[in-house]
Amino acid sequence: MNSQPNSLTEIAYYSRNTIKWGFISIVAAFLLISTIRIAASAWKTRHPPPPPPADTAWGSLPVTKFEESSIRPEGFYLETISGDLPQTPIQENVYFIIAKKSKILAYEDTKFIASKLGFSSTPENPSEDLYIYRNPSTGSQLKINPLTLNFEYQYPFRSDQTIISQKLTDTQTAITSAYSYLTSAGVAYEDINPQGKITLYTLTPTSLNKAPSISEANLARVDFSRNKIGEYPILSQNLEEANISLWVTGEKSSKAVVQAKFIYFPYDKEKVSIYPLKPISQAWDELLAGNYHQTNLENYQSGKIAIRNVFLAYMDPHYPMEFLKPFYVFEGDNKFVGVVEAISSEFLAE
Repeated sequence: MNSQPNSLTEIAYYSRNTIKWGFISIVAAFLLISTIRIAASAWKTRHPPPPPPADTAWGSLPVTKFEESSIRPEGFYLETISGDLPQTPIQENVYFIIAKKSKILAYEDTKFIASKLGFSSTPENPSEDLYIYRNPSTGSQLKINPLTLNFEYQYPFRSDQTIISQKLTDTQTAITSAYSYLTSAGVAYEDINPQGKITLYTLTPTSLNKAPSISEANLARVDFSRNKIGEYPILSQNLEEANISLWVTGEKSSKAVVQAKFIYFPYDKEKVSIYPLKPISQAWDELLAGNYHQTNLENYQSGKIAIRNVFLAYMDPHYPMEFLKPFYVFEGDNKFVGVVEAISSEFLAE
């Protein structure tokens, strides 16, 4: 009579244990798998796969030419936060700069940009790499290189009383106005960072000076940089003014932008070669020996310059070049900036 209840009790007991141990087994298996994955990830972090070997596909690369300053510091000493030079890679990518435009389409391409910027007259053509458009009614001028489509625009804003009397409203409006100008010209390319850097100015009939605040500014220079390549910035050779810079007013009309410089050489992200880099210590020795290019120095009197920051960057070419290459950048007091070729010397040719 009592055998059936006992059987039911045993069934319930074994069922509970089966469920309990099954649950424990599932949790244990999950924890084991997670532990294995974490351990594998940690091992890969500590033992990353070796980078692909340098292929140096283009052989020796040309040394970049800079406009050199006549005033140089007497010397340098290292004052980074760590007190040491940073760790740098042993090799890095070099990118091929896309070739010039076809001469056959040169005039049509320049005509398109000129029309977008308000120039419809027939241009002067003093040389094969220059078209000059003029607007006699405003005194404005547009110079375009038909082979690169780089251009310079100028309006005689210093003598325009309406610009002098018109204040800027806010910095973001100025940046937006400058970027809209690039968009209207059809040159707001995807690797141009739309968040420009702004420098404020006060314009009077006799002077142009930096302004301490937006409330005192009636003119602004907006500099646009290019997006980073990985973790490395692309810097202009003139760090005080980018290759793409526009002067913006408080006007909402055609006088919103009164001066523009557009220097842009596109590079092919797929056409890349790996080159060995010289050790950062060698670049430091070259700096100390005076074998560097100086791109900025302000209010320097005498003495050695403290170098506060050292990093790797690509240098945005100011003139037509074949390759986009990395450089070591040394920043120091008096806004000093010096750059040293990062590519191993055996792969550089004068």
